[in-house]
This record gives sequence, C-alpha cells and structure tokens, in this order.
Amino acid sequence: MSSIARVLIVDDNAMSRRKMAMAVKNLGDVSVEAESGETALEILGAQHINLMLLDMVMPGIDSFGVLAAVRGDKGFSSIPVLVISGADGEIESVARAIELGATDFLPKNFLITHEPQPA
Repeated sequence: MSSIARVLIVDDNAMSRRKMAMAVKNLGDVSVEAESGETALEILGAQHINLMLLDMVMPGIDSFGVLAAVRGDKGFSSIPVLVISGADGEIESVARAIELGATDFLPKNFLITHEPQPA
C-alpha cells in the first residue's frame, strides 16, 4: 500500500492551483487539478482521490454543489474535503461548507515552507 496521497485541487484560478500543486508535491504527494466543480466531479468518478482542496468561489457548480454531490455519493463521501478561501468576509460561507460536510477550512494565503523534494 502506497503512502503517497492523490490530492484533487479544485480552483478556477490557474495560479492558485499551481501554488497548491507545488505545496502538495513538496509534501511528497501527487496532485490532480480541476478548474471547475464539473471537472472535479468527473475526476472523482474516474480516479482514486485521497483528499480534495476545494475553492469556495467558482463559476458553474460552486463549492456547495460539489460538497452536496460528494457527500451524497457513498463512493466519495469518505473523502476529506478542505475548503479554501481567499476572502476575509466569507466566514458565513465557510460555516455553511462545514455544515454541508467539509472537513475543515484553509485560507488561500498559506505559506509554502517545505523545500522541493528531489525528483
């Protein structure tokens, strides 16, 4: 059994996805990226995912829609979901996401503190 996690990064902002992917890689894990909620749900249906990092605000299926779909499907319901937000005024949205089944919250302004691992 592998100790490398597959982390699904869901964010409509390419730079945010890239930063999170770098952090995941620096921890020795593998990232899979989705630019929308729709793409995230397709990936979940096709690949094994250990953790999801989910942006709060996205066009199309937003974080609430993704959470409802994930928590409503027995195949995905055990996947931990961390909601990610860059806006300070979104505490009510974060609370709603937690109520819908998000595991926890992570601010977008986190720092990458680990040095890259050799390839």
